[in-house]
Amino acid sequence: FYGTSAYYSIATLPTIDVTQVPINQTMLSFKIRKTSANYFIKVGVMSDPQDYTTFEEVAELSPMMTNTWEEFHVPFNNYTGNGTYIAFACYNDHSTTTMNISLDDVVLDALPACLPPTDLTVSAITQSSADLTWDGGTASEFDVVAVPAGFTIDDMIADNQLHTVYTNSINLTNLNTGTHYTVYVRANCGLDTGVWV
Repeated sequence: FYGTSAYYSIATLPTIDVTQVPINQTMLSFKIRKTSANYFIKVGVMSDPQDYTTFEEVAELSPMMTNTWEEFHVPFNNYTGNGTYIAFACYNDHSTTTMNISLDDVVLDALPACLPPTDLTVSAITQSSADLTWDGGTASEFDVVAVPAGFTIDDMIADNQLHTVYTNSINLTNLNTGTHYTVYVRANCGLDTGVWV
């Protein structure tokens, strides 16, 4: 995608027969990659894919890292409009900078019973700790894992580094100084767990 404050790009999925699958019962999963820190992409729904003014934003996303593919999940459970086209928009209304975003592995699925957390925020970062908060929706139990560079989620779980919390925040401590971490959170709904975000 390419976009500036004067130019936008839109990619839409084929029209969805909302009589068969209402959009608010779906979740979109995909990977995006950006080439600069302040680039982002919008996900939404349109009633007319030829008219940008019909775009109803559901999420604005930006990968944490540049030049790295990151997976995102956008549930449409709160969408109440009448659009039938799920769309990606690259339109920089934050500045006059040109943006380039890559998009891959787009999958539209039924909305899972255990929704993923959203709005993850990291704060109070020190040499060996950080605070993480998120919006957990209706879930009340979450799994959290901090993964150092060179390791996987499964490596950390096997090493008993999985944290289960009953609130939408955690203070991660005993992190290794000078090590880059990626933190993952998933909702734990008892018999079902959500996707890692």
